[in-house]
Amino acid sequence: MGGCYDDSRLPLGGGTHGGLSQHELHNVCFAYGPAFQAGYESLRPSGTVDIMPTLLHLLGYDIPPRVEGRVLFEALSHPAAAPELPAETQTYSAEALTPVGLYRQQLTVTRVGTTTYLERGWVE
Repeated sequence: MGGCYDDSRLPLGGGTHGGLSQHELHNVCFAYGPAFQAGYESLRPSGTVDIMPTLLHLLGYDIPPRVEGRVLFEALSHPAAAPELPAETQTYSAEALTPVGLYRQQLTVTRVGTTTYLERGWVE
């Protein structure tokens, strides 16, 4: 289940683009070929930001320091003895008193190495 605050006057069940529900934030990426493990499914957080560093790694190029994201070593058929980075999840909260009551926004993020992934956001 997911939801977000929206004042667009859409009817119940109407949708918008760009919500913070985990159902809108999580995506799927498939990779095929000898560089990747066949049939492997990773449950570690990842995102489109990781595609470029992974491809640069596979092509043998150095990854410039300005490139964000991480190499998806866990999906590679030959992970090159890369250390498994810990995944640390944290929820942040901010609140404000408004004319209609207390507004509290929650955001959950997961960090893998130096890359941060937005997992979900919601209002209480």
